[in-house]
Amino acid sequence: RAKDPTQDLHQELFDLWIEGKKKNFVTPKEAKDIMGITNNLNSDGTVTNNKSTSSHFKPGKAYFYPTLKIHKLQKEDLKPGVEPPFRLITALQDGITKRSDVFLASQYLKDLEKDFCSDLLTDLSS
Repeated sequence: RAKDPTQDLHQELFDLWIEGKKKNFVTPKEAKDIMGITNNLNSDGTVTNNKSTSSHFKPGKAYFYPTLKIHKLQKEDLKPGVEPPFRLITALQDGITKRSDVFLASQYLKDLEKDFCSDLLTDLSS
């Protein structure tokens, strides 16, 4: 049976965030808020960069769900008990990159959206 790569991939992402923190691409607060990277000091004055133990920062479980493709059936085949074709969808809303994705979208893509898509967006709230 194949090993679930979730923890290894999460560790790779965690290490990238530590590197980004060290190179000042992200602030220590952003690294803590997004990935749970601690900013405590060791006795020698270096930063710990440990993982938070909070479940808030752990990736969730991916799961599959079907979308039924009843449009693929002929009208005469639509009767009780028929098994329509389906497509399996992988739900990743609590996946490894969720928190990083939200950070990147809010930090960088929001301004791009405003700059390049404002003519395509209409505010219907008023």
